[in-house]
Amino acid sequence: MRIKNRYIIAQILKPISTRNQSGVLSSDEKMNISSRDIQSSIREIMIELYGEVGAGNYGNTSVVKFFDSEKSLIFVIRTPREGEIQVRFALSCVKSVRDKKDIIIRTLSVNSCPRTCMSELRRIFEIYYSKNLYDDINDWKNSSEVLFKLLDATDL
Repeated sequence: MRIKNRYIIAQILKPISTRNQSGVLSSDEKMNISSRDIQSSIREIMIELYGEVGAGNYGNTSVVKFFDSEKSLIFVIRTPREGEIQVRFALSCVKSVRDKKDIIIRTLSVNSCPRTCMSELRRIFEIYYSKNLYDDINDWKNSSEVLFKLLDATDL
């Protein structure tokens, strides 16, 4: 029997004081975090919320598949269908990643297959690009290409 996954598209939000008027992080306030930092923060919260057994059931099988650390701070996390609600709740409880405090993680979309996740992420990036949050269309294309490579190699 195959494991049915959910793909959660989420975004890290910084406090308003660290953003410029267009909503983009200023160059001196870039977050130097990786997908592993996000994943470990989620696992720590899962242990706090659900204990060792709950974290073992839901936290160990959740994997950050994509993270745009440069511009939008959008990431995709793959989790089993049975743990989707627990992971979404844990995302909302994360207050810090690595040494970055006072962050908020919001869920943008939940998808049931990699193909719909890619099309939804493409739509989200187009919205960001249309609001001039990306300086160059190549940034958006490169982020999209990296996502396709990650999801195609592991899920399709």
